[in-house]
Amino acid sequence: MIRIIFGNPEKQVLRSSLLCLTILTILDAATAERTMREVHPSSSLTCGSLCVYDDWFQRAKCENLGFMAIPNSTGCEGANILDIQNNNISLVSSDILSGYSNIVILDLSNNSIVHIKPGTFKNTHYIENMFLSRNQIRNLTDGTFIGPEHRLIRLFLDNNKLRHLHELTLKGLRKLKTLTFSNNLLHDLPDELFKDLTSLQYLHLSGNKLTHLKSNIFSGLVRLKSISLDRNYLSSIPVGLFSGLESLTSVDLSYNHLTVVPTPEDLGIQSCLKFLNLYGNNFNSSSSIIPYLERNGLLVTVTSNPFECDCKFKALQEWFQRIPEENQHLVTDRSPLECRWNGSLVPILEDLSPMCLIPSEYTTFSTSTMGQQKSFTSRAQTSSSRQRPIETYDAVTTVSSGNHDETQKLSSSQSSVTHWTFCEEMFQWSLFLISTNCR
Repeated sequence: MIRIIFGNPEKQVLRSSLLCLTILTILDAATAERTMREVHPSSSLTCGSLCVYDDWFQRAKCENLGFMAIPNSTGCEGANILDIQNNNISLVSSDILSGYSNIVILDLSNNSIVHIKPGTFKNTHYIENMFLSRNQIRNLTDGTFIGPEHRLIRLFLDNNKLRHLHELTLKGLRKLKTLTFSNNLLHDLPDELFKDLTSLQYLHLSGNKLTHLKSNIFSGLVRLKSISLDRNYLSSIPVGLFSGLESLTSVDLSYNHLTVVPTPEDLGIQSCLKFLNLYGNNFNSSSSIIPYLERNGLLVTVTSNPFECDCKFKALQEWFQRIPEENQHLVTDRSPLECRWNGSLVPILEDLSPMCLIPSEYTTFSTSTMGQQKSFTSRAQTSSSRQRPIETYDAVTTVSSGNHDETQKLSSSQSSVTHWTFCEEMFQWSLFLISTNCR
């Protein structure tokens, strides 16, 4: 193909070159402006020019703009709300924040913040609500919240990478009402962490790596209403953990590794507690749970535990039948309430009488034969065996030998006299129960 150029060829080439240079200059300028906006907000890259400012609510809306740093406050000096969530901010500068001295709500959630230096918020004295959720924060040190400590009411630090908290991280936050550390990597809590939080009402520690709690870790939180400790690795709860928490109405201990809990009195539970969640733990006996079921006005969620069908579970069944139907639906909303029997799951409303034949968990009878102390123990339930019919119970011989007892099983062929004595003692025990009930 032959292109015919009219006019002066040199001028045509010059014009083309100038056009290319102009396009490149425009592209370079746009790239430079974008880079400056993301990395180093200058006097021309201001909140007023980059964000949407709502005069009515005095709100600066800077979300979803790809910022890598907070723009300076020019044009938004009077903002009460700085919404800068869903960006790529990795550094929060105290110098930049000082221009937003009137903000009451600061939302920095869903950014890339890794570290917050002490004094970062020292010039923002009026912040009441601070959202730092869904960042990459790994630790918090003493002095992190100096500045708004006398006004801060709600602090959200969930979904970060927190492994360590300095015991003075929350120093001075005496007006704080809501605190969330959910979905982090915390293994323990420093002794003095919550010492100053005398107004705290809602504490969320869900989804961490907590394996133990000190008995006094929550002491002083006299206004605490709700605490979430679910989805941790707790295998035990220390005595006195909730002592003095007179306002506590809700405790969530679901999805831990608990097999037993202290009594309500030992745990420090007050009469105001309305909800206790023990869902998804490792309880195979309901023995330690029964005292909670007997408290008026307390709803306990205990489904998704490997309960054995024993007399204690029958007590749990009786409690379930007594509570209102709407509460039954609340208890079984996420999964049915069942117990295990001979490899099968038995629903809570099934007849459990064949599985609970003895009125107490351990019934012991003693006789003396051939100079030996003999005891017979009928068991309703152990952790490794289930209730057997009375007629198949084995005799157990306890032989005194020095300072210790040696226990051995006797087969039926070895001791027919023993079995006869056992049946006789059972008959006498039945007569005793009948006479007791008739008094």
